Amino acid sequence: MPSSWHAAAQRNGDAKTLATELFYEMEKKGYKCWLDVKMPKQDEDAMQNGVEKSECVIAIITGEGDTTENRYFERPLCVKELKWAIAAGKYIVPVVTAADKPNIGTYIDEGKSKGIDLSACDFQHMDRSKTKMLSASIETILDVRRSLT
Repeated sequence: MPSSWHAAAQRNGDAKTLATELFYEMEKKGYKCWLDVKMPKQDEDAMQNGVEKSECVIAIITGEGDTTENRYFERPLCVKELKWAIAAGKYIVPVVTAADKPNIGTYIDEGKSKGIDLSACDFQHMDRSKTKMLSASIETILDVRRSLT
């Protein structure tokens, strides 16, 4: 039976694109997915409820170059979502763009500086270069969760 997933798209363009693609692809595969920009209520309470009711939380982690305020761990709601997920014992799948794979260590350090340790998480990447690559990336993300059940 398909599980419920939680993903959030923030002001970061790459994160929004990845979250939206994941949302639609997962829905096509029969998964229920909570995505903030697709919900009628988009406030903090709704986000926390979305995390707590999900079986798995996808954290789309982007760096956004040198723009400090757009980095994932500098956005307060991103940090809150992960803290809610950890407190609720949710499985977290951190997702990065294919180009950001070399930055995973930096992202882990940034998370630790905010009290979030993702070093034990299985980071996944999404390759959007071709339709087949995107499909394979999504299947890999789904397989991470499937392997736990």
